[in-house]
Amino acid sequence: DVLQTGNIAWGTDEVTVTAGLRKLSDAARGMVAELGPLANQRNFQLNAPSSGLNDYGFLSSGSATAVSTTAVSAPNTSVVTGQAKITTDTLILRRNAAQTGTSAADQGAGSAYDTNPLYIGMRAGTSLPFSGILFGLTAVNALLGGPQLAMMEHATNANTGGF
Repeated sequence: DVLQTGNIAWGTDEVTVTAGLRKLSDAARGMVAELGPLANQRNFQLNAPSSGLNDYGFLSSGSATAVSTTAVSAPNTSVVTGQAKITTDTLILRRNAAQTGTSAADQGAGSAYDTNPLYIGMRAGTSLPFSGILFGLTAVNALLGGPQLAMMEHATNANTGGF
């Protein structure tokens, strides 16, 4: 199954995306959510698993790509949050309301993510299917912190039961 929005004019270089999910397999990379194909740059994606397998991964890209992963084997139920800001090279991966990974790798240039559809469950509706159950997904064009982030993760967990 795949969902695709119309084009989203993201408008900022910041993102917080939270997904409540049950990952059922680590056999192949699975795309939970992606703003356009990453090869086009100025995009982000949440993977379960990433290309490293047996993990969760979050990628963000300006004109270069940064990646953060956390090792968790399937089957697994979790609330996974990725946060990024291109201009400050911020990339954070959280699992079950705790930070599990970061990257300070250069994300290159870009003052905003590209205007693209958001693909949920598969890359562009054609490849990298997510093998699992998606209980909920929220993506906002801001780098949330403190009470807002906690509220988003706990609301997602209410439907997921990851923590």
